[in-house]
Amino acid sequence: MDKKMLSLVILAHASDVLENAFAPLSDQDYEVAMKRVRSLLELEYDAQAEKKGNEVMWAVFEAFSK
Repeated sequence: MDKKMLSLVILAHASDVLENAFAPLSDQDYEVAMKRVRSLLELEYDAQAEKKGNEVMWAVFEAFSK
């Protein structure tokens, strides 16, 4: 996934506006979108931060998830 898109999804969730963004979707599309978002939110941010090149991005996600 593109870093910018991933950042927007994580920060929209942290700001409690993600569900508003998904409001126009059909019920089925909403469920698919939320399932994908949940899988992103359940990632181990510490493990992802250990990968070279994305340390700061994942550290910011970790900070917003607390």
